[in-house]
Amino acid sequence: MAAIFFSRRKVMPFNRSPILKVLWIEDNYPNLALVKRIVEIDGYIDFYSANNGTKGLVSAQENKLDLILLDIKLPEINGFQVLKKLKENKETENIPVVAISAHAMEMDIDKAKEAGFEDYCIKPFKMDTLLNILNKYKNKSPKNSRFGKTTNSLVKQF
Repeated sequence: MAAIFFSRRKVMPFNRSPILKVLWIEDNYPNLALVKRIVEIDGYIDFYSANNGTKGLVSAQENKLDLILLDIKLPEINGFQVLKKLKENKETENIPVVAISAHAMEMDIDKAKEAGFEDYCIKPFKMDTLLNILNKYKNKSPKNSRFGKTTNSLVKQF
């Protein structure tokens, strides 16, 4: 398989399906492990990861995702190149992509937004920043309308 899959919590009330399917393309394993823990607390997110852009592109095509978190500085092909390929592909062109980067200069953020990233998250980020991003897209997900906004209270407790 092209990506590592971290499944949602095993016990979910009322046999609900995940509300959001998220791929994080990131080459730093400690960052991935941290996000995995955050996502496991939520329980309504299927989390996929890839450690380089090439694997991320394959995973994006295979998994019918709702959101992609994309590190800008990656081995092989960088985040801007990955975004370009995602937007050129009919299967992935409408998936929102959030840039994740340690570059905090305004010109870096402007460049990312001009390239087509939906949002920009500066590393190192706080957990509540990541949760806010996930909730933003969870609430936009068409799957959310079937279940209501189920996890906001859980997120506030975190």
